[in-house]
Amino acid sequence: MVVQGSGPVGLNAVIFARLSGAASVLVVGAPEARLAAARRLGAEDACDIDARKTPAERVGWVRERTHGRGADVVIEASGNPAAVPEGLEMLRDAGRYVVVGQYTDGGDVAINPHRHINRRHAEILGCWGYEFTHLHRALQMMARHKDRFRWRELVTREYGLEEAGQALSDMEAMRVVKAVVRP
Repeated sequence: MVVQGSGPVGLNAVIFARLSGAASVLVVGAPEARLAAARRLGAEDACDIDARKTPAERVGWVRERTHGRGADVVIEASGNPAAVPEGLEMLRDAGRYVVVGQYTDGGDVAINPHRHINRRHAEILGCWGYEFTHLHRALQMMARHKDRFRWRELVTREYGLEEAGQALSDMEAMRVVKAVVRP
């Protein structure tokens, strides 16, 4: 499995992949503090998008680690629309691509329906929003596995309510893994 994005959504995708029995989890993201968190949570390896600057380099990195085959599952958790065609290139034939990071309209990207979907027999799933029962089950799961995954350690800075704007800026600039605002 490949997770595109090493923010809170991507890091939790690593956890869910491990809990679901994924044999290998790879993460593509940045900065290093988030990649280190991904490794601690169970990612086998992590690709720094700042070191491998082109999509072709990142796709090659995934292909090297999957013996040229591509990933069975790729989860887009980056929020960057450009990640979608790149992630589809990382996918193996008859693989599954899951889009969870596009919860705001970041714009359009071009894909080639023949190359990215049909020829690859790709299954593409989208996920936007949730219902209360999902939140309830997620909290139960987090409580059950809190010692194994130590979610609290993902919070790298706490802010007072008057610093909420700074917390958002620091998250956007990736200066923190996860910010918490305490009123």
